[in-house]
Amino acid sequence: MKVLMTGRGDVFERPGGDTVQMVETSNGLKQLGVEVTISSKVPAIDPCYDLYHVFNCDRLETYEQCKAVKSIGKPLLLSTVYWDKSEFRRMGVDVNLFLNLPLRFAHMVRFGDLVTDAIVAAVRDGCPKTGVKDPKRPFSSRTIVRSNLALCDLLLPNSVAEANLLSSQFGVAPKRIRVIPNGVDSDRMQADRTEIVRKYGVEDFVLCVGRIEDRKNTIRLIRACKLERLQLVLVGRLDARSPYGQRVSKEGKDAGALFIDELPSYSPLLGSAYAAAKVHALPSWYETPGLSSLEAASLGCLIVSTDRGSARDYFGELASYCSPRSVESIRAALRREANLDSTSRRDALKEMISSKYTWTGAARLTYNAYREIVE
Repeated sequence: MKVLMTGRGDVFERPGGDTVQMVETSNGLKQLGVEVTISSKVPAIDPCYDLYHVFNCDRLETYEQCKAVKSIGKPLLLSTVYWDKSEFRRMGVDVNLFLNLPLRFAHMVRFGDLVTDAIVAAVRDGCPKTGVKDPKRPFSSRTIVRSNLALCDLLLPNSVAEANLLSSQFGVAPKRIRVIPNGVDSDRMQADRTEIVRKYGVEDFVLCVGRIEDRKNTIRLIRACKLERLQLVLVGRLDARSPYGQRVSKEGKDAGALFIDELPSYSPLLGSAYAAAKVHALPSWYETPGLSSLEAASLGCLIVSTDRGSARDYFGELASYCSPRSVESIRAALRREANLDSTSRRDALKEMISSKYTWTGAARLTYNAYREIVE
């Protein structure tokens, strides 16, 4: 079986959870004998592939990719990676769109009309009257998602909660959905806690791994840790040119937070950070469910997660949850986990991840979905 996987245009330049999901799923499928090619561009009209697998349902790029596939009548699957962003937008935390216009303009020049269309979508639900080759092309965020879902033969959300959202918000029939949970390659996770202790002199800290940005709610996490007198270690890419990044830098420095630049997946230092941390915290505006939380849990790190998204589907009662709106809610969740001295809880997290959430398992479920649609 020959498969072409496609993602957003900057999926490797700005790696995120979708990047890891695509690469790890591809690696697992290859072990099952599937010939997989990964591309971040609109796929060529090439009938040699048996099916196409696209990632992210809320991007205009995805619409172009899906249209190209359907024009040659090939089977198409979509890993939706979806959550409702309306609360995030209402709270105004994506204000960088307006405050950081020079960088946004550079991005617009690079990606052309796709970004222009996205800005149009932010202010009205409809199509511009001129300059559009396809008058039926979707422009609002909700219509982009709806159009992409309609074009695909099978949808592969990461959780039951995400599947239910697709059904309730877009009327997707359950028969078109196959839930494929995300995973971790536990065998590659290295857990020598001494490396980060030796290099930075920190242990039993609060750790947050991921891009440092408004959606991750980094500033409220910094404030909660400062109030609770907890050492915070932030591992991830920080855009110091953005207004939000500048605020994070200032408040983090004032609170004594340690900043470590983005680390490769499964690197020894990242594994050491997970192993030496007391708690891993993602108080984001939404997570599906947050791959770094899964990685941390696989090494027995206690978990604090946002209550928005699908984290509860994965961790159940083995984590503490918080509202992203409230520093006090984040603080209370941190306090609960930081004050636990439970070897059994850590062991339960490790056992749950190794038994239920592996990339090998995700690849097997994905392969089963491929066979459904091809055979």
